[in-house]
Amino acid sequence: MDYRTSHQSISWFNQRRLDKSLTLAPPFQRRPVWVTKQKQYLIDTILNKLPVPEIYIQRKTDTQGRTQYIVVDGQQRIRSIFDFIEGDFSLPEDPNSEWSDCDFSELIDTYKQLFWDYSIVVRELEQATDEDVRDLFRRLNKYVFALNAQELRNARYTGPFIKLMTELADYDYWAENRIVSATAIRRMNDIQYVSELFIAMMHGVQHKTKTLDRYYEMYEENFPDSAEWKSRFIRAMEIIRYLFSEIKETRWHNRSDYYSLFVATSHRINDYVFSDNNMSVLSEHLRSFGEKVDEAVKKEGKSKDRIVTSYAKAVIAGAADRDRRLIRHEILSGIIEKYIPKKRKN
Repeated sequence: MDYRTSHQSISWFNQRRLDKSLTLAPPFQRRPVWVTKQKQYLIDTILNKLPVPEIYIQRKTDTQGRTQYIVVDGQQRIRSIFDFIEGDFSLPEDPNSEWSDCDFSELIDTYKQLFWDYSIVVRELEQATDEDVRDLFRRLNKYVFALNAQELRNARYTGPFIKLMTELADYDYWAENRIVSATAIRRMNDIQYVSELFIAMMHGVQHKTKTLDRYYEMYEENFPDSAEWKSRFIRAMEIIRYLFSEIKETRWHNRSDYYSLFVATSHRINDYVFSDNNMSVLSEHLRSFGEKVDEAVKKEGKSKDRIVTSYAKAVIAGAADRDRRLIRHEILSGIIEKYIPKKRKN
């Protein structure tokens, strides 16, 4: 892999954006994580004509002479610049600043010109394979920007398993029901959580996230029966959605509780009859059980009901430990089997 160093103005980056030859989010990149304060500081740095860190770009030209510029490192900076141009945020109020509380459209022409002409150091990668680029991204970010475990997985794996996990994590259901937070989504922890659910559905309850990399590796090249597993996953989601149309109003939207309810449900889809009548009764009992657990949790796990006590103690601390997950799994499996009949054998 070779590279050459050049200087490109903000207007050059913006022109590449407008002609759609700039790619800001290749598959291995982390999602946007900068908050407004960080974006404002970057723009203030630019307007003060101070240097910003260099940008790494992979240049690809096809046989028709069309060139694509892929941002390998520097997505947050470039995206923040574009957000400012589009008026998504203004600069902070500062009585000592000439651009206090200004958005881009409110800058005087002198500062707009300065902004467009601002030069950024670019390292342009040449003759680089996709694996070369992924390796460089990992090296640049592993320590300096402290990528989390899922962001590193996203930089490493490209196969059918991670593609499916990303697809399932993109469902609005997770955010709408507060099962995952906006912060978790920005750092790809929604993909990690969906992966935990999926692997537990396939291979049983796991200890925290320690086995995720093993299964990502296992299914990197080939993911047998992926369509059938995806169908079961979606069916389990649909059952829980039926049980709790407003799950965010119950304790079952908590990640630990949803994990246990999802896994117990997914393990019984093929052998049990989840009819509307049966699920209506199950919903009432799960809601009641959840309310009792809520009360027990407030009392540090104490309840007159032995089963409620066991569940509450298994969710108060170390909720992602395998032994505590197994306790919750067994309790919820028992509740489901009490109200959902098993299929009759022919």
